[in-house]
Amino acid sequence: MTIGTRCLLDARGGIFIGNNVNISGDVKLITGNHDVNDSKMKANFYPITIEDNCWICTGVTILSNVKIGEGAVVAAGAIVTKDIPPYEVWGGVPARFIMKRNCVIDYKNGGMSFRTLLH
Repeated sequence: MTIGTRCLLDARGGIFIGNNVNISGDVKLITGNHDVNDSKMKANFYPITIEDNCWICTGVTILSNVKIGEGAVVAAGAIVTKDIPPYEVWGGVPARFIMKRNCVIDYKNGGMSFRTLLH
């Protein structure tokens, strides 16, 4: 797993990162939000899951309660508000489907292979 420079990992709701994941620089993983209809603006915290073999490109923001499926790629600058299925490329604001990705993954990210739980 690689986590680039200047990343913000708000893990209050839990962040689960699989094996062989590349999180590029300036990525924000935000597990909290507020209920705008609550008179006290109640804070809610939900996990973010990034499965094996994903690439989260530079400047991406992933919001709470989102799962990035195995082998998915999130294009630079995207804001992810909902789940991304395995082996798809998504980008934009908000992030949307761009294309299917080849399901054969044959690279290793920096030679490290382990599962991470930030909570």
